[in-house]
Amino acid sequence: MVKLRKLYHSNFNIVLKGVIKMASNYESVKKARDKRRSQIVEVMGGKCAICNYSKNNKALDIHHINPKEKSFNFGSLGSFPNWETTKKELKKCVLLCANCHREVHAEMLED
Repeated sequence: MVKLRKLYHSNFNIVLKGVIKMASNYESVKKARDKRRSQIVEVMGGKCAICNYSKNNKALDIHHINPKEKSFNFGSLGSFPNWETTKKELKKCVLLCANCHREVHAEMLED
């Protein structure tokens, strides 16, 4: 029983160190994504192309004008490609607030 307890505590410390490392990595990835999002919003004009909403960057979406020309989907990326590739893809897009983006897609589905 004592050996089992020692084994548990040594493994617990290893797991705890791994969790702390993962949390630290999560924060650095989150910070990098937020920075890239800010760059994208700035390059795209900083506001919704339809209603001019600009209060919160996280409420702004990238909408591909022609979905068939999409090289990748910004929303499903774990990380963004390099900046040159990102800028090339942004030329096929407009910046929309979440509400306008949903309305655009709703109308697309109704046709």
